[in-house]
Amino acid sequence: MPLPMNHSLTLALLAAALTPLLAGADAAPRDRMTVANGGTPPQAAPTSLALNNASVAENQPPGAAVGTFTATNPNPGDTHTFTLVSGAGGADNASFTIAGAVLKSAAAFDFETRSAYSIRVRATDQGGLYLEQAFTVSVDKLNHVDLRTVVPPNIIIFMADDMGMGDAHPYFGKKLGTNAAPVATTQVTPNLDRLAGMGTLFTDVHTGSSMCSPTRYSLLTGRYAWRSYNKHSVIGGWNSRPMIAPNRPTLATALKQSGYRTAAFGKWHLGWTFLTKTGGTMAYDSVTSSTWASIPVGTNANGGYVTNILDGPLAHGFDYFFGVSGNLGNGRAHLLKSYIENNAIQGIPTWGERGGPSVADWDQQRTGERYLNTALGYIDTHVAQGSKAPFFFYYVPNANHAPYDPATSILVQGQTIPIKGQSRLTDGSAGGSREDMIYENNIAVGLLLDKLAKVNDPRTGRPMINSTIFIFTSDNGPNVYGVAQAGLRDKKQAIYEGGHRVPFMISWPDGGIPGGAVSTANFGLFDLYASFSALLGHKLGVDEAEDSENVLPALLNQVPGTQFRRPHLLVSHDNSLGSNDLPEDSPEDSPEDSPLATRPSRAPRIKRHPVNDLPGDSLLAIRQHPFVMISDGKLINRRQTSGANYGTTVPLKLFDLDADLHQDTTLLADPAQQPLVSQLKEQLLLFNNRGYSRELALTDYNQVLLSDGGADLRNDRTGAIGYEFTTGDQAVVVESLGLWDDAAVDMTGNELATKGDGQTAGVPDGLHTAHVIRLFDGISQQLIASITVNSANSYLVGEFRYVNLPKPIMLDKRKTYALTQSTASGDGDLFHHFASNTGVSPSPTSLVSNFVARVAASDGAYPGLYPDGPDGVGKRHPDMFRHRMFVGPNARLAPVLTGATPPASLILHYPTKAN
Repeated sequence: MPLPMNHSLTLALLAAALTPLLAGADAAPRDRMTVANGGTPPQAAPTSLALNNASVAENQPPGAAVGTFTATNPNPGDTHTFTLVSGAGGADNASFTIAGAVLKSAAAFDFETRSAYSIRVRATDQGGLYLEQAFTVSVDKLNHVDLRTVVPPNIIIFMADDMGMGDAHPYFGKKLGTNAAPVATTQVTPNLDRLAGMGTLFTDVHTGSSMCSPTRYSLLTGRYAWRSYNKHSVIGGWNSRPMIAPNRPTLATALKQSGYRTAAFGKWHLGWTFLTKTGGTMAYDSVTSSTWASIPVGTNANGGYVTNILDGPLAHGFDYFFGVSGNLGNGRAHLLKSYIENNAIQGIPTWGERGGPSVADWDQQRTGERYLNTALGYIDTHVAQGSKAPFFFYYVPNANHAPYDPATSILVQGQTIPIKGQSRLTDGSAGGSREDMIYENNIAVGLLLDKLAKVNDPRTGRPMINSTIFIFTSDNGPNVYGVAQAGLRDKKQAIYEGGHRVPFMISWPDGGIPGGAVSTANFGLFDLYASFSALLGHKLGVDEAEDSENVLPALLNQVPGTQFRRPHLLVSHDNSLGSNDLPEDSPEDSPEDSPLATRPSRAPRIKRHPVNDLPGDSLLAIRQHPFVMISDGKLINRRQTSGANYGTTVPLKLFDLDADLHQDTTLLADPAQQPLVSQLKEQLLLFNNRGYSRELALTDYNQVLLSDGGADLRNDRTGAIGYEFTTGDQAVVVESLGLWDDAAVDMTGNELATKGDGQTAGVPDGLHTAHVIRLFDGISQQLIASITVNSANSYLVGEFRYVNLPKPIMLDKRKTYALTQSTASGDGDLFHHFASNTGVSPSPTSLVSNFVARVAASDGAYPGLYPDGPDGVGKRHPDMFRHRMFVGPNARLAPVLTGATPPASLILHYPTKAN
């Protein structure tokens, strides 16, 4: 079998690898920055540089100078200009000022994980001669607090249901926008006031969707919700397939890898998988009374229970779960009215008269009480065990989702606390049943804070409240109009700000978060994944949290909110309150709102809220402060799309939130805003089509595609599949050509229903058919190389199978090329479709970009490739194919670094010509 790569060539090319920017973390911080020798001065250039009186001090404002530089030169009196040559601190984008010029934004300065940064400074004299020298910057006191000296924090995320900013008293009198009026009326919530007083209150935080299950998916996976199979509305409770794919990393799995114990309490609402008596998997979205009867039943010390859950919270990183499958019952069908602990349903549910299973003694008024007692007991047990591990728990009560059925009182660890009739507004009026449920959440926050203050963390011997990050937020905006909206337009299920801008407050005394602070920083709940990963030193994989950005400096209030604006914030939902609205008396998540249903095929709906003038369809909102653009959702929901808009972006509204927080006046037609509209359209297309929005910080140069992703699997094309790609600023060498080798457990169909390959751990099972892999020049359309790949003549690298080229081929920088693979319907070898229903694309190497998917009706000729393929030229917009690729063909690469000259005998150059 041939060697995986031509190692002599690889070593020659990599010999000139870039010097890492980070010089290494010091064992202890120092007061001054130190100088490391580096650079070779040209003749008559400055002979040395010195860094004077520099330190990074606690609470130093962004952009503050860290010191001054002086240059020694043979020509007295000569002046010099100092510039930063390469980024400070590698990918951390540290902020330093040299000679009064701010070189980098402080917003992304990774204060908390490093004690040393390396910068390179170039001093240039008036004649253009220069000296370049390296300096190691050691940080004395980190901004606010040296996080290396504290234990990893416990983390509690308390996410209420359907709670608006006007439902939380900390927002009383606060402005939610530059020119917005202060919030005039709120509910009274003293324990939320207490939490906000301990930490920072945020006024511009958003959910991933204006509906509940998509937001839960986004928070736990760090991905935009439409990347799951659920493109529309919400899923059901107990009878919906899991939204989180098998083996998909989650916030819980990431924290477990960092040594955390993990637990969840309350409403899961992300789908389940059940086991039948025969050992098969229950068709969870088609369970009937007869199939329910086939579920195995067992008993334990507590009586009867069902031991049949295969995919629930414990399959996605949680060590412990106590809660319910979805929303509580209010006479609606398909709601499992029983508690679930770990993988067991407590009690033996029977098929009820409303068409769904429930236990006989179900009392939904006590759910909040049960969640709270279980969570407080979890903390007690953690302390009693003297655990040295931090814990993460995800506390997600049903309150205050409908039905509004508050308990008269709740009994929590022996204490009786009145609930019903206790809510009040700041104008002195009494609240109703909905507000009483908000009041119950306020009580739960208070009792959790009391518990944390009362018990000592076994790791520190100090009150646990000091070593705990406590976050309070909501899964979407309020489900009512009025006070709860806090002056924002619309509510839950709407794409306007009222649907997804939510309360958010965070406390962490040991983390130095200032008490009583207010921040206008702009980010989303899906950013918590990357932020906690950065805090704990967990390096994100290329197939992990693809849409999550590190906003830790904002969370820790290390930079003012006015200086921290996440560059691109994206939310989605189906705009159920739009022009095809539900009748007034219809439940908001009735069965006909199935995620796989499509509104255009339904009967017209009664328009209930004329203030929402957008289509009742999937919509997107992309934010670039202070602007937000609302777009048609056909880009993400292909099932609802036809004609010229198939696969492209159609803007509907553009608002300036600084000037118009209520979103009354669209600027979409303003000529001055057209460059911004074009930019946001392109970003929407890019983020959706390539499968990720954050920068992946890729360093692996060995393959065009690093991962096969998890997209839909196909075996229904005859001809060729492939993609064009563009090389970057470096020439690259192709050493071998190959293709993805599917595993024996892989099946055709969509990712969730059939275990798409990106979510399985299967070993490739070999090729059933030989395939021809071809490499083309994209300008001349010349065939550069062609290799036949079969199981016998190839070798495996991960899930890709390769054959070495007779001689490596050099590809010029900034040029277009194409890779294709022969294929035949039914040939036994699967590939990933370029336009997956799940929106998951593979992760490319950092050396190539600008992918365009291609299909050919016949194999062998690059000109035969065309965007629409054999199933209908012109029916799909060309944007459908941009930034996308079939997987499909692949190639192994090595970079040709600047100044490196590979041995001529190893490189095959090919002639090129223009069209």
